[in-house]
Amino acid sequence: MYGLVLVLAATSAMLLGALIATLRIPPRIATPALAAVAFGLYYWFAAPGFAEAVQLPGGPWPVRAVAGLLLIAWILPRRMRSWGNGIPNSTSRSPAL
Repeated sequence: MYGLVLVLAATSAMLLGALIATLRIPPRIATPALAAVAFGLYYWFAAPGFAEAVQLPGGPWPVRAVAGLLLIAWILPRRMRSWGNGIPNSTSRSPAL
């Protein structure tokens, strides 16, 4: 099982790296964009289970979708501005979550 996860993670990393290198996307854009996609995908699939575990109403699908997209749209521009050269700035403030 762990071997399969390792192979799939390595394959994913290689494919994303090849795509970023081929399209020549600068790291200051690729890093926060990939983080936003990972964040969105994780919470997209985890939200119903989390809501059920803490006995909250999960809400209809469009409400969850819009809330997740708004959160990503709020965080992503701030990360891209604070990572001007692709490296987090120690003086920049992270958005409170």
